[in-house]
Amino acid sequence: MAVFFTLMLFVSIVVLVLGLISPKIINKFIKNEKKHFDRKKVGKVFGLITIGFFILTMISIIVPAAKEDAKKESISQDKSVSDNLWIALDNATNSRNGYSVDYYALNKSVMIKKEPDTAWDDNTFVMTAYQTYVKFGKTAFSIEGVDSVSFIWWANMIDSKGQSEKSKGIQIEMTKEQFSQFNWDNLVGRNIYEQMQPYQWIHTGILNKLNKDKLILLTV
Repeated sequence: MAVFFTLMLFVSIVVLVLGLISPKIINKFIKNEKKHFDRKKVGKVFGLITIGFFILTMISIIVPAAKEDAKKESISQDKSVSDNLWIALDNATNSRNGYSVDYYALNKSVMIKKEPDTAWDDNTFVMTAYQTYVKFGKTAFSIEGVDSVSFIWWANMIDSKGQSEKSKGIQIEMTKEQFSQFNWDNLVGRNIYEQMQPYQWIHTGILNKLNKDKLILLTV
């Protein structure tokens, strides 16, 4: 609906401007001369229509976004560290399917593991890992008792005999101090391979086919 209302808003603005410049443009489409528009009538009618579509456009954009934000649970000191970590994961991904979350209180570390997806290409695999790690880290490192986060994404790799074999595809690990040295918001839209490289291990079979120039951080 947002696209429809935005389109209608654009159309109404165009008609309003053209009508104010020359009401004859609108009157060409009105056979009854008694209903012809002058500039005052154009401004009144199409001005109200434009305002109406502007309001509808804003509602169609803001309301769904607000509903989506409402779905995202917030971390709380009243919850356990493990519960808060799952909330952080929910806010970083669309589904918990295939994920495991382990918290080790002794050294205040977190281990996230992701089972292989049925299909992926190398760049998408690594980009998704980067994206998820950064989004998860921004919340996880704000949880009291979390000093390091390690992510392991498993992948189905093809061995020399053509057999599918579950292998570690990528691992990313940072401490809170290392993660906080980056301004992730300012890195959105930029290639972050160089930033991630010191903290990652990538399977050779993936690394050799990786287009490093396309590893863009899309959102945080």
